[in-house]
Amino acid sequence: MLAQPVDTDLALSSRERFLSAAAAEFIAHGYDRCTIRAIAARAGTSIAAFSRNWPDKRQLFAEVFELHFEPINRAQHAAFDRLQLRPDAGLADVIAGFYAPVLAPLENSKNTEQSHRIYCQTLADPSDEARWITFETQPGHYPI
Repeated sequence: MLAQPVDTDLALSSRERFLSAAAAEFIAHGYDRCTIRAIAARAGTSIAAFSRNWPDKRQLFAEVFELHFEPINRAQHAAFDRLQLRPDAGLADVIAGFYAPVLAPLENSKNTEQSHRIYCQTLADPSDEARWITFETQPGHYPI
């Protein structure tokens, strides 16, 4: 099946289109089944655009994960900061502080749904490489 272009808006740089297409391919196929060729086709750009911006697939996805995890992590940290001020906070509050940002709209994020899907896909992806990228880019997330 051919990849469907997601961001062929010429106002976006080939780098931005590549990042968006990599996110969409990851959601659709998981890390191991994503190919640079399919990502380039979806982005409407060339493999050379990939080579100009990233040395390898691992570095591309490290950036994709960081872009999408950052707003979720920021919201989680804010929730935990608020919980520290509440002496009556219990386990349910801690669980809500962790999971609510994964499920709720994110402030200052134009791609909330995509960020949520990438976050959840990353946690469920069976790829050892995807787990290690998550570990390396997101302190506190340990590979299983």
